[in-house]
Amino acid sequence: MAKKLESSDQVAQECAEHVRRLNSDGRMFAEASTPVELSADLRECLQGTSVTEAISFEVKECTSRTETLETKLDMLSSELQSMRADVALAPRVAALVEQLKDVAPKVIEQELCVRELLEKVGRLEVEDRMKTTLEQGKSDSSTARIVRLEGAVDRLGVSMESLAHGAS
Repeated sequence: MAKKLESSDQVAQECAEHVRRLNSDGRMFAEASTPVELSADLRECLQGTSVTEAISFEVKECTSRTETLETKLDMLSSELQSMRADVALAPRVAALVEQLKDVAPKVIEQELCVRELLEKVGRLEVEDRMKTTLEQGKSDSSTARIVRLEGAVDRLGVSMESLAHGAS
């Protein structure tokens, strides 16, 4: 990128020098009657035009080249700003990576602890269900026994009453 900036500076300097030369060549035309030597491309392009028109054409050409170079320079400047921003972020990213290296083992350890806790809760729920089932079974058998005892007591009550009536 530095080379591009140097080359754009160099082109801008060459353009400025070319314009100065044309300006001085124009003064020479005004002062002297010797013809100015123009490049073959420029001579071909400007056949039949005056020196003022030639200078005007060269200035326009330099202006357009300068505008093009300014556009490129703006793009390079924005790229440079972007790169500077990236460079500014690099230490922050490195610090975050270090923090993540410290945090990662702790997260893994916490995940293992949570898994163990979930397993223990699951075991406790199963044990609770089994106790409830056993207690229901015991309560069902106790209820059945109570019903049988009530039946036996009722029969004894009836027998006692019949004996009491029979003895009276």
